Amino acid sequence: MYIYNQRIANTPLLAGWEESTIPYSGYLSDLLSQASVPRAAGVRYWRCRKEKGDPRATRQSFRFVCTKNCLPFANAAKCSRILQRAICQAIRLAAKAADMLKHPRNPVIDLMFHQVFGHSASQAIPWAGNSEPGDIVAWRFWQVEQALRQQTTFYRCDSCTTTTSDDPPAGSIVDVHALAFPATKEVWLCPSFWRLPEFQKAAVILHEMLHLVFSPLFDHGPNERKNTNAYCYEVFALRVNGRTPEQIAVNKCISSPI
Repeated sequence: MYIYNQRIANTPLLAGWEESTIPYSGYLSDLLSQASVPRAAGVRYWRCRKEKGDPRATRQSFRFVCTKNCLPFANAAKCSRILQRAICQAIRLAAKAADMLKHPRNPVIDLMFHQVFGHSASQAIPWAGNSEPGDIVAWRFWQVEQALRQQTTFYRCDSCTTTTSDDPPAGSIVDVHALAFPATKEVWLCPSFWRLPEFQKAAVILHEMLHLVFSPLFDHGPNERKNTNAYCYEVFALRVNGRTPEQIAVNKCISSPI
């Protein structure tokens, strides 16, 4: 596996810091080839504003469905535009988070990393081929960025009224403002999502994409650690981008063991 033109160990990148037999979802296996697939019916394609005119920029794409009385706004078109901006912002969050972990690392960034993940970004891990946690996290952010750019994800505006931790929809990963369905590559957006500031909407999109890309490794559960907790990645991405994460995201990260 390569990041920033440097080879780093393969196995631990897909399994956390430690050795693991958890299989990779394969979600990104065909990303590059999918960039040339003909446009699908019902899929919206666009370029983020700052990328217009850049011949190297890939088209972002998504599918969005809303149901009656689900949206906090008058029409689905407005929510579609809001979602488009959130996805573009999520791409920037992930890209900058990965970029800030490049070598040589700023000591301030390493301190932020330690505060979120519980150890230095540069602490070599012997059982992971001496890879550094900062390289692994950067690679994951880069994969999320690529998925947001090149993968068609299905977003649904949902009332979430029947969604509880005791009775979640089958195959879902339940979060504060959304639900992720890795098997079908879907994200259901709850009413609270639309009331968030734009940068926090972007953080939610980044968070849910971590579930889609790295499930089952990034499923919330009893085996979750900070290095596989999407809330921790959400918190880190916002902080290195100069934004303040929601306290509930911070608390959910803090509650995970190292």
